[in-house]
Amino acid sequence: MRIMLGLLSVVSGLMPAIAHGGMTLQASDAIAGRTLTIQVDGAASGALVLIAGSLEGAGAGACPAGLGGACLGIEGPLVELGRATADASGRAVVAIPVPAAMEDRRVWLQAAVTGFAAGVSDVVSLQVGHLTPTWPEITSAMSVSSGPGGETITVYNTDLNDHHPANDACLDLTATPTRIHDLLMFPLHYQSPRACEVVDGPGHVANLIAWSLDDGRFYELPETAYGAETGVLWDKEGQRIVWTNTSSSPVVVVDDVDFLERSRLSFTTGVDSSGVLVGDLFYVGTTDPPDGNCNLAVVGVENPDCGAVIAVDAVSGEEADRLDYDTPATDSSPVASHFRTWIGGSVSARRVAGGATELFVGTTNQYGITDIGEIGEVDHEYRYGCSVVKLDEDLQILAAFDPGDEGCTLAEPWNPDDVAFKSAVAGEVVVVDDGVWAQYTLPNTGPAVPGTKTAEVEVFKLSHDLEEQCRFAFPTTIAQKSARFYQAPTVSATGEAYVVYNTPGNPELEASPWNTHVYELTAEPAGSGWDCTSREIMTLAERSWSSPTLADDRYVLVPTFKELHVYDLVADRIHAVLPIGSGERADMQTAPVVTDGKVILLDSVGVMTVIEGLGLSGYGSAMWPRFRRNDAALGTWED
Repeated sequence: MRIMLGLLSVVSGLMPAIAHGGMTLQASDAIAGRTLTIQVDGAASGALVLIAGSLEGAGAGACPAGLGGACLGIEGPLVELGRATADASGRAVVAIPVPAAMEDRRVWLQAAVTGFAAGVSDVVSLQVGHLTPTWPEITSAMSVSSGPGGETITVYNTDLNDHHPANDACLDLTATPTRIHDLLMFPLHYQSPRACEVVDGPGHVANLIAWSLDDGRFYELPETAYGAETGVLWDKEGQRIVWTNTSSSPVVVVDDVDFLERSRLSFTTGVDSSGVLVGDLFYVGTTDPPDGNCNLAVVGVENPDCGAVIAVDAVSGEEADRLDYDTPATDSSPVASHFRTWIGGSVSARRVAGGATELFVGTTNQYGITDIGEIGEVDHEYRYGCSVVKLDEDLQILAAFDPGDEGCTLAEPWNPDDVAFKSAVAGEVVVVDDGVWAQYTLPNTGPAVPGTKTAEVEVFKLSHDLEEQCRFAFPTTIAQKSARFYQAPTVSATGEAYVVYNTPGNPELEASPWNTHVYELTAEPAGSGWDCTSREIMTLAERSWSSPTLADDRYVLVPTFKELHVYDLVADRIHAVLPIGSGERADMQTAPVVTDGKVILLDSVGVMTVIEGLGLSGYGSAMWPRFRRNDAALGTWED
């Protein structure tokens, strides 16, 4: 775009704006990422009409000599947005693409004609917005109450749990909402029919849901019909939304303005973790459940789509590359990968100096066909299960870290009735400036005393090359997960990690009450080693399956299904405990969202609580951006 001062010679002296010849300017709605149409009427036939734009506002503008004594009515600096020649009726039309970066900004427009029919039009002011989708509204009952400190607590009890009657008892929301424009968006997710005892019905009808920050209403995008367990990713520059789902179309890309589908990739298994976008390539890991779809013991074949990392071209929707069991040897990886494991920890990335990108993957316990060919038994070949794995952009394995029983391939499972009780990297591998953090769901080694259930669950701080720097261990039981698959550490601007673990009062008693423990972990270089310290900052009476959220570089937010607990790191004490709405049989598996001065919590059955007046403004400079810092769930750390 040209700077107006280079086209119109500016002279000293200011005069009021004058609309010579009755020139008028009209403009269509300004939508970020779309085309703005400007129509000017009343110009002389054949006149060259210039469109000037300003971000400063209306006022006494410049008076270029070329305007024949008229002055612009907008203040500089000015930009020429376009030009057109007036037709015989005196009309000129200019079409201007609106950059995505202009969203939520106000612009002032004015037309100017120089030469034989000089003059200016009136000034028009536009607010650049986004296209509001015309989706079906989901009804919700709203209640408002006051918190202990005068906060306003609004609870929206949606009918999501009854939205699809066949899935009434199955709703299980786990994805932290992503802010896209003025919408908080999250996908529905339902448990399997077997898990929730649904026999009949249409199956997993699961769509993308949006809550409007403008009008406080819920909307549904019915065209998607893809259930997902993790949040959507918003590529603002690319004007697209990418999300993964548990269906046979696991990667879907839609436009972020009209929400129409751009592309999708289908393969023969699902995805229950998030991916990461590097340029136009979306890297994501697939599931590998112990069933006939992935492990076909009857015919001795394993589905190659299962337990793989796949690079998807987000433009075409085609597969660009993959890492699976049969990935061949290369110069950098001299042996075949033999990589095959359920990817439960979302793919995250580190963009290093020079532009290269390193990928980090967290895996779960591995299944596979054993030598006796029984479905669901653990294969004793190490396939990178229960590990942190580092890859390059070509999906070559650069390093791996396995903290305990290799690949979770114990000959005797600790819980022989359910091999799913195996450890896994929770949530995602959290990348920071000096390494990565990995939280595990269950102990990686057996009980300290054979025959008992007491063991230790761990968080690790590793270097970027996956060398162990710190190990933090907490007592728990082998019989229950202490963290779920959607939790992960949150790291402050100064490097402290905050984690949530649920542990029983007595690990030997299954009926023992469980408490939530919130820890602050510190890993600092000390000579040739590391100084690793932990302290417990909160103990809560109910379980929490959420990642903690850091707000304003001072507060740690941890919700249970009943209350939001806010810890003040400066005062070193609990700052607030506020009641939140919760549905029947609800869990809290999503992280608190902080935006526009609101704290927003979404429980597993679709009850949303919005807290205003708590005095929190945003995420501050906390390091990890998946749900924090930018709301866009990008999952990339930049050095």
